[in-house]
Amino acid sequence: MDLGSENSDLIQVSAKVPAYWHEPHLWAWSDEGENAFYSWPGGVMTKAENGYTLHAPKWVDHVIVNACNGYYKTEDITVEAGKDIYLNIRDKDNYILSYEKMEDFPDGYSSPASEHEEFNPPEAAPPAPAEKKRPDLRLPAVCAGAALALGLGIYLIARHKKRH
Repeated sequence: MDLGSENSDLIQVSAKVPAYWHEPHLWAWSDEGENAFYSWPGGVMTKAENGYTLHAPKWVDHVIVNACNGYYKTEDITVEAGKDIYLNIRDKDNYILSYEKMEDFPDGYSSPASEHEEFNPPEAAPPAPAEKKRPDLRLPAVCAGAALALGLGIYLIARHKKRH
């Protein structure tokens, strides 16, 4: 792969993921503990050909592909640093790693995943409960303060007039 001189320190990570893995991300790091991305779930992979792709630094030697905001994810996959990576992910527990482009799972590959998971993927995680809105009390507080000040002013004026 020739990315040009400005990208010579990058590799390409390609992944084919199950249809129910929405918005796949790549998390990548080195044995020395240097992360390729600032925070989990990592870099957003871009739709390409029959899968997704993203560039990563060539020093990367561990990757995780995750989707649905981390709900689905592969295990920690150890890879050879400096080589383009091709992953064909059948489900969260079953994948094939290659350093050469591949189309599908090869004939004869059998997944130990249950039929239920393979053919009836679990639904996405339920949405977080809606945050209860608190009423905006700033305006009523300002009005109450103004009314109190007005009342106090009227009281003081009346008291002052009573004395004189």
